Amino acid sequence: MVTSINDLHGWEPGSLVKGERLMRCKLASTHRLFDLYGWAQISQTLLTSCLVLLLVYLTFWQLRVSKEQEHFLVLPEGLAYSEVTGSSLVKVNLLGEVVEKGSTNLQVGTDKFSLHSAIYSARPDVRCLLHLHTPATAAPCLGSVKVSFHYIPRLTVYCLQVSAMKSGLLPLSHEALLVGDVAYYDYNGVMGEEEDRMELQKSLGPTCKVLVLRNHGIVALGESVEEAFYTIFHIQAACQIQVPLARWLGSTWMNIVVTCIYCVANHKS
Repeated sequence: MVTSINDLHGWEPGSLVKGERLMRCKLASTHRLFDLYGWAQISQTLLTSCLVLLLVYLTFWQLRVSKEQEHFLVLPEGLAYSEVTGSSLVKVNLLGEVVEKGSTNLQVGTDKFSLHSAIYSARPDVRCLLHLHTPATAAPCLGSVKVSFHYIPRLTVYCLQVSAMKSGLLPLSHEALLVGDVAYYDYNGVMGEEEDRMELQKSLGPTCKVLVLRNHGIVALGESVEEAFYTIFHIQAACQIQVPLARWLGSTWMNIVVTCIYCVANHKS
């Protein structure tokens, strides 16, 4: 049975602000779309046990509810993407503290929210963040590694995830050109220090809508849910084009001819 996304009929918490009902439904719909596209196939509950296998790929979303109050909608831990509804999203403040727990008693991972909190603080124009972890964008990799098998004495395995590639996202396809400017940040997994936040703000700039976290996925920033999803959809498509090309070229990967700057400028205009 498919649970209705709009389950907010008769649900009137005192902290519901103007427009929040629609935003809850939009963000819940985005979770369902990610599940439909196969971008969220592993539950967050498997993070600890699967991380050592380097096979975990997760996605995170946040939506700014009110610029005045700095409240955000987030997905609680333990809820599958196919189960998300408008009422199940949790409202938190900039520190990750719960303002409205929604219709579940599930908790929010404040450690995961710290990165997004830093981005929201640096970019008041942003209302929605979509953080994508898929095999093409974020599976961990340490570059080229030589390994040995019984019948293959020396095999070079090359980095096959865009966020771990030294080149980053290249303008190799129509989809890559659609995402616009791309910022890069060496994310170490925590954002507790003010120095980290300042460095993130410097890397992101005032207008960039795509942030590549080295070895940690790609974040799409949007002034609306629709804009953020449009960007993340084309990012995933561009990465799926670039990764097989890198695998096929192998050690000659850096010799590839990318789209000329003139073509990129004309495409944007």
